[in-house]
Amino acid sequence: RYYCDYCDKHLANNASQRKSHLCSAGHAKLKANHYAKFRQPDEILLTDSGKKPCRNYFNTGQCQFGQLCKFSHLTDAERYKLVDQAAKLKAQQDPVQLLCQAQAAFDKWRNELQSSSNTDFVASGANEAANAK
Repeated sequence: RYYCDYCDKHLANNASQRKSHLCSAGHAKLKANHYAKFRQPDEILLTDSGKKPCRNYFNTGQCQFGQLCKFSHLTDAERYKLVDQAAKLKAQQDPVQLLCQAQAAFDKWRNELQSSSNTDFVASGANEAANAK
C-alpha cells in the first residue's frame, strides 16, 4: 500500500492510482499548506505583494483554495509583522552588515588602544624629561 503523508491516506500501490492521487487538487492543496509553514517572511511578502485581497477570506474567514488561492490572505497587521521579521532576519544573516559591524568594533578598539598608548607614552616622556632636569 502507498501512504501519502500530506493527505494522511493509504492508497493501492499501483502507478495509475498514485498518479491520479498526486495530480488531484486536494493533494496539491494539502501539499502547498504543508510547505507554506516553512516559508521565510521575505518569500511570503514577495509572492503576496502583487495580489489583491481575497474577498471570501476576509468576509467569511475561510477560503476553499487555501495556499493555492490567487488572492492575498494577509491582513495589514500580518503584513507589517512579516516586514519586521524579514528585516530582523536580514540584519542577522547579512554577511556584509556583520562584517561592517565587526570592522567598526575593531576600529573602535584599535583607536582606544592607540589613544591610551599615546597617553601613556606622553606621560612617561614628560616624567623622563622632568627627571632629567
